[in-house]
Amino acid sequence: MVKWVLAAGVGFLLGSATTAGLRAPATRAVALGDLPKPYYRVLWENHEIRVVEHLLEPGDREPMHYHPRMIGYFLETSTVRVRESNGTTEEAVLIKGTIAEAGPWTHEIANIGQTPLHSLIVEFKTERQ
Repeated sequence: MVKWVLAAGVGFLLGSATTAGLRAPATRAVALGDLPKPYYRVLWENHEIRVVEHLLEPGDREPMHYHPRMIGYFLETSTVRVRESNGTTEEAVLIKGTIAEAGPWTHEIANIGQTPLHSLIVEFKTERQ
């Protein structure tokens, strides 16, 4: 099922609107942040998107970093503490099989639960204008 969701999502992102006869919205390029290793692994990218695997084991905390607008799909249920660059802190339970949209934002994540935070992330390299 994950492959189908990603395949459908990537297909849409790569131009289904054009093939359906719709006009694509105007966009402008955005800078991608360097993602902290070993927590992120780039699986695939082109000029429009970057697909990333994210794995944060229980007890691990990644440093502050930046993401452009993104969509995440959670492969495991996990409990995290997120601190944004403005100091705001929030705890959340991320549920396996759910999708979340976020960004652009700068944050750090700590895995405060007993299971890995494991997700697939699609980062957009362009912003709609």
